[in-house]
Amino acid sequence: MYFQINTFYLQKEAELKLRLATLVSKQRSAATRMQPDLEEGTTPAKDLVEWRAVEEGFRLLQNDLLKLQVRAHHADFIH
Repeated sequence: MYFQINTFYLQKEAELKLRLATLVSKQRSAATRMQPDLEEGTTPAKDLVEWRAVEEGFRLLQNDLLKLQVRAHHADFIH
């Protein structure tokens, strides 16, 4: 049973690391595109949408980490 739990958390860790790396990469890309248009002084709407999508991705990742933490905390009580 312990091996199954450990395998589960190792798999989740790998998945979350990949998601984090992807989000950081997308954040960097979005940040470089967030430079305002020099003539108009505004940022194109599509770039703002991309930035918001990245922010939402980070919020979802944070929620998943919290769920995993709660699950691990409950697993500690069981064993």
